[in-house]
Amino acid sequence: MMGWWFSTDGISSGENSIIENCFFKVNDDAIKVYSSHMKVRNNVIWQMEQGAPFMISWNGSQDFGNCHIINNDIIRVEHQWENENLAVVCSVFMEVKQKISNMVFEDLRIDNADWRVFHIITKPNRWGRWDPFSGSISDFRLKNISFTGSQKKKSLILGHDSFHPVTDISF
Repeated sequence: MMGWWFSTDGISSGENSIIENCFFKVNDDAIKVYSSHMKVRNNVIWQMEQGAPFMISWNGSQDFGNCHIINNDIIRVEHQWENENLAVVCSVFMEVKQKISNMVFEDLRIDNADWRVFHIITKPNRWGRWDPFSGSISDFRLKNISFTGSQKKKSLILGHDSFHPVTDISF
């Protein structure tokens, strides 16, 4: 999949899907992981300046999880300007009462990237409706991730408050 204009996303698929052996050079989120039991494996991603290689939710309304992102190469990331959804590996950006859990990122190789590596947060944003009492991110496993470069922006893992926690993240 290739696209140069802003908002040219890669792929979003449904529950129990497999995204495998693909090449992405897009100018928004390359792979949207928004459904349960997804497998994303053996892909190569050249991320242009907009979006993230793996976007995990964007103000979704349904709980999901049990996804495995394994053996993917991120060969270049061209982020050059501040935007709250930009990250080299994954961006989880949610604000509604959704619960996201049991995500595994394993055997990822990252080269030619110098932005923020992880961005896993719950917080209000201008694109959705904030639920003041519910929403969480939990049980993320990040294993065997190699990163060549240095970060311009610090990685961020943050729960907004006690009603919107981010818990059980392991490296």
